[in-house]
Amino acid sequence: MATHVAHRRQYERRDVDIPVQITIGESCADQVAPVNGHTFSARITNISGGGAHATVSTFLPRGARVLVDFPAGHGLPAGRVPICVMAVNMVDREPHYGLGLRFEDTECEVVQALRGPAWQERDA
Repeated sequence: MATHVAHRRQYERRDVDIPVQITIGESCADQVAPVNGHTFSARITNISGGGAHATVSTFLPRGARVLVDFPAGHGLPAGRVPICVMAVNMVDREPHYGLGLRFEDTECEVVQALRGPAWQERDA
């Protein structure tokens, strides 16, 4: 017997390719050993008003609190967004990791833009 699973996402995800900088928060600094300091590059591959998916080469544990710096462009303002890592998976042997991210500050300018009508109607 098949059961219906309700769609869990509150905001529609959009595929993107946004280069960002991630800064490791104090709460996980002892669990992460980045090669080049506590700030490193990542790519956001999809995004919504509630969170994003990023690919990174530095492992971040589930529950880690990090800061993500978005550049201006891609239809979004520049800004620093506090984020919580909700899921982690290894995507290849380089290694590269896929991170499921949740926005922690819903009032910041980047998140407000993602939840606004201009973003919601974009490419619709």
